[in-house]
Amino acid sequence: MKRFLVPLLVLAFALAGTTSAGVEKSDNEISFSASYLYTDYAAAGSTDTTALEIGFGHFVTDNWQLGIAVGGLWSEGYDEYSIGANAKYHFNTQGQIVPYVGANIGFVDADYGDGFVWGPVIGAKFFVTQSDNVFLFLEYNYLIYEGDIGDVLDEQHALLAGIGFKF
Repeated sequence: MKRFLVPLLVLAFALAGTTSAGVEKSDNEISFSASYLYTDYAAAGSTDTTALEIGFGHFVTDNWQLGIAVGGLWSEGYDEYSIGANAKYHFNTQGQIVPYVGANIGFVDADYGDGFVWGPVIGAKFFVTQSDNVFLFLEYNYLIYEGDIGDVLDEQHALLAGIGFKF
């Protein structure tokens, strides 16, 4: 993960200059991210893995962004696919660095069962041009699955890094 994150941040600072960007009502954004994921299994210990996600968001006000995302997670022993919705509240909306907090909820289809996921997120977008940004965010996911699997997989902590394009 460090090999992915460090070049991304170096690129952001190299391209940044004095870009004045930000977000506002009616902006749309498409994003691509990769993550390092730590999963805590209640019955079987923990594991580290990586995941990929593609998202789309629309700013309904200058601060509020509503979005959808689809993702995949591939780890030793199982595969997991998800689709969900999110809401993010952005601070400093006209700055080059735009921090945010939010929440997500979604559906998960995994080798070991289907279920739901939800949790809070916190992060920041760093605009390198008027429309392009790199972002980093941390999310906590609580998972619940049908049948007994809900007693096995309880929570995930994910650190995501990616790029976003505003249009």
